[in-house]
Amino acid sequence: MKASFPLLSSCAHRSGFTLIEVLGAVFLTSVVLAVAVSLQVNLSEQSERAIEVMRVDLRASAVLDRVARDVSGASLLVRPSEEIDPNLHPWFFTASSRNAFGGSDALKFISRNQRPSVSSSHISELAQIAYFTTTEEDGSVTLWRWFSPNLPPDYQSGFPGPDDPNSFIVAEDLGSVSFRFRSEEGDWVDEWDSKQLIQSDQLPTVVEIKVEPELRDPDETEFALDPQTYVRQVILQQRPLNLTEMVEEKVQAQQLALANGTTPQDEDAEFDEDGNPINDENADNPNASSVGSCVQANLPACNQQFGAQNCLAWSKVRKLSISDFGVSLPPEWGCR
Repeated sequence: MKASFPLLSSCAHRSGFTLIEVLGAVFLTSVVLAVAVSLQVNLSEQSERAIEVMRVDLRASAVLDRVARDVSGASLLVRPSEEIDPNLHPWFFTASSRNAFGGSDALKFISRNQRPSVSSSHISELAQIAYFTTTEEDGSVTLWRWFSPNLPPDYQSGFPGPDDPNSFIVAEDLGSVSFRFRSEEGDWVDEWDSKQLIQSDQLPTVVEIKVEPELRDPDETEFALDPQTYVRQVILQQRPLNLTEMVEEKVQAQQLALANGTTPQDEDAEFDEDGNPINDENADNPNASSVGSCVQANLPACNQQFGAQNCLAWSKVRKLSISDFGVSLPPEWGCR
């Protein structure tokens, strides 16, 4: 019996863990936990970085979309005569640099991309639109949009300000916003003015919009984004309209047709199923919405106020309605 006690004691001793084994297990567990925590931290940082990058991309894209939609509808009507004072012509496309380095930070033009909120009434799609920037105390840039429906009676130089009731904020905390313009010759310029002699009655072929988002302070986050510039180039499909040349070309075509012994066909005339012309019921109506019929019905008053040359050209405009004409005709003429 005494010989069995040492055997039991030895078996009980061998069934436990040694101190080295316990320390080894603790060490391995610590390593696994450290790796897991490190992976979790890295994953969290990458997730925050991806969210920040997406936030900056979406913000810059929203600004570019807003500006590009307005700029793509830029329109310009050429002065009927070079003798007319440019400041009396309400059509314009101007851009200048006030605080930007390389490019303009203020842009004003006439756009045809206005979307009337009330579809039941006839509202002109023409509108005056301006974009300009202001610099805040912390150095960030705020982009503003100014909007005014229809055309002014004449050109108003300068740009609106933040205090104007028609101005509202498009985006804040930006790094910079600038515009560049490509001319018909293919040259890039930083400023544009359709009222000046060099660019008189001209539109750029391409408008480049550049936005630099204001990145967060690296001290506020555990990561910093690389500086990035967002650029979009908008091609202006519509070129300046010269109504005087259009009318002269039509008159020459009619004279050529008469000289050849053929009857000139009115491009504005409508025809029925048998090919017979449909008479315009509003041709003799002074209240018709056609620009030509309105001017013809008030030709003496038009010649006195706008000049005989302008009224002669306008009297031949048949397809353009009064609301889309761009020149405010006196209400006492009774045209609508």
